[in-house]
Amino acid sequence: MNFFKSLIKANSMDSSKSFILLITAITACLGVIGITAGLLYEWIILGSIATDLTQLSLYVGALAAFVGAGSLTKMSAERKERKEKMETKE
Repeated sequence: MNFFKSLIKANSMDSSKSFILLITAITACLGVIGITAGLLYEWIILGSIATDLTQLSLYVGALAAFVGAGSLTKMSAERKERKEKMETKE
């Protein structure tokens, strides 16, 4: 819990980028856990899986794109910061 507090309190770009990436990863994990729980419920209670797995794969793909967008945002911001540091050194 102290880790989350330190990410929120700090006013640096590093902490905000890390916080956003962490939140996107947690959100995606919760989404996949929800899918798993739903499929397990359906399999155990009903005895078979009647859910359209193609649509579930699209949902997992959307979660992957969500995490990828969070990662790309962090990577591009760090690349920009690195470029600015190199320009100020020269």
